[in-house]
Amino acid sequence: MYNTNQCNNFIFNRNASIGETQLSNLLASVNLHYLNVSGLKTREEEVGAALESYAEESMIKYLNMESNLQENTHDSDDNEENKGIAVSTDTCWQKKGSGKSYNSLSGCASLIGQKTGKVLNVKIKSKNCRTCDVAKRKGIVPKEHKCSKNHTGSSKGMEPALVVDMIKDVINKGVDIKEIAGDDDTTGFQRAQNVLKIKLKKRSDKNHIKKNISKQLYAIKKNYKELSQRVINYIMQNFSYMVAQNKKNTEGVTTGLKAMVGHIFGDHSFCNTKWCVFLENPLAKFSKLPYGKPLQNLELKKELDRIFIKKLSIQAEKLANLASTQTNENLKNVKQKT
Repeated sequence: MYNTNQCNNFIFNRNASIGETQLSNLLASVNLHYLNVSGLKTREEEVGAALESYAEESMIKYLNMESNLQENTHDSDDNEENKGIAVSTDTCWQKKGSGKSYNSLSGCASLIGQKTGKVLNVKIKSKNCRTCDVAKRKGIVPKEHKCSKNHTGSSKGMEPALVVDMIKDVINKGVDIKEIAGDDDTTGFQRAQNVLKIKLKKRSDKNHIKKNISKQLYAIKKNYKELSQRVINYIMQNFSYMVAQNKKNTEGVTTGLKAMVGHIFGDHSFCNTKWCVFLENPLAKFSKLPYGKPLQNLELKKELDRIFIKKLSIQAEKLANLASTQTNENLKNVKQKT
């Protein structure tokens, strides 16, 4: 389980950016009495312990519920490898990485059941402990305390370590995991399989996929005046619809990728009457393209072919089986929204 002080410090630092001194000043400004630091820490530990206990009970409850729901949907011919729950995971850091540098002192990860949508496990990794740091600076032995330091590697290495810890914890509680959804960084996924000697099925998160495609479109935007914000939004909307319509249909995704690129250039060879009005009415207009007309730049078409057909067609099976980590994202933002 996670350390109470880690959890409280993580929430304060990430969402409020205040500590004891700032809080004291804030309350003093509205003429409210404030506890001294030691009193605050005592009350914090009392409340934190109760919250930690309740959180643990809640996660065990929903872990059992997730397992029961999965068992009730098993087919009679399912083999042992197909048994287990499906979960999603995501990690956030106290300090967001730049993509090139990750130096956050702490990180938090969650494991959420795909059927219940409930939190099944939460872990926090921290590279420092204030009590230990103060003692080290003074050259003395730290007093007895609940140390928050539980990670010595790189900040980037927190994510796979957290994934392994959460999966191990769930397995130790008697529940197997068969499938895990997350971003396309497979380090944690591979490490969990290697360290825990288990087989997992990896599913990519649809929002991360869409973000990666958007980045590619914005990267080439400066070279093509036709690729406006409006056109990019339209392309991404078509991609989202295509993926949603071809769930668990690999062949449909392959055809859909060709259709969505050809469609915006007036080629409806791969289109479907379910969504393409031009197959029944060739004189129809595009409601979301400039002047209601298809795009004409063939160089742009080559770029879109490269992005959607050459690169994504070989990932058709993955696109047909996308999952979502949106509930994990929502969990990260709960404190900010409240």
